[in-house]
Amino acid sequence: MQYSILLFVSQYWPCERHRAKEHSIYSNRATQRETCLCRINRERRGGAAHSSAVHSSYYHSVVSEQKGEDEESRPEQRGDPQLKGIVTRLYCRQGYYLQMNPDGSLDGTKDDSSNSSLFNLIPVGLRVVAIQSVKTGLYIAMNGEGHLYTSELFTPECKFKESVFENYYVIYSSMLYRQQESGRAWFLGLNKDGQAMKGNRVKKTKPAAHFLPKPLEVAMYREPSLHDVGETVPKPAVPPSKSTEPAIMNGGKPVSKEAKPTT
Repeated sequence: MQYSILLFVSQYWPCERHRAKEHSIYSNRATQRETCLCRINRERRGGAAHSSAVHSSYYHSVVSEQKGEDEESRPEQRGDPQLKGIVTRLYCRQGYYLQMNPDGSLDGTKDDSSNSSLFNLIPVGLRVVAIQSVKTGLYIAMNGEGHLYTSELFTPECKFKESVFENYYVIYSSMLYRQQESGRAWFLGLNKDGQAMKGNRVKKTKPAAHFLPKPLEVAMYREPSLHDVGETVPKPAVPPSKSTEPAIMNGGKPVSKEAKPTT
């Protein structure tokens, strides 16, 4: 009799554990569905433009994570394109598209069909991108003073962290430099006149730093060869006439000295 009872219990005990496991799985799936619905509702309220910005940044994050996994699973082959990025325009909330002129200078344009505003966004790390002009082949970089310039070689100054701000716009900050005392990041930005700003003058809460990627196509890229910062020097478009002239940065455009804010 005791043996029969034990046999009966042993037959039905696994089923109870199985039911508990299924209940846990269904609960997790329900939670995931609720999370997805909340995210969809937020994106609908935010608008299609904001949603595309989130999807673009998330796409780069996924590509970067996949890149790290692929590097561990297979040997490196520099001869073939390995990185999946996008050709895009970067629309600044100030009302301009970021563009790189033939002389290498950076500014904004309202022309949404200009070839100068086409950039390769190449994932070079986890949520880290290189921004390369399609027309000139030069990389956007930021030096230790916060000035933007263009470089023929890919250096650590060409790495920008890509983050989604709370308003669903994307912000790009230097991976190498930040404010020493406060630790505040230095950002890529355009002022209200469409001119490139110093990274340490751009605040992430202001429209100057807010960009909306407008992807045109997906492309495959070779991993850029990393060079030292000292190997490349920005070439000025026009030579300075005197040593007292302002420093030639931003790919050849003299950078005006901005007045220091009064405290």
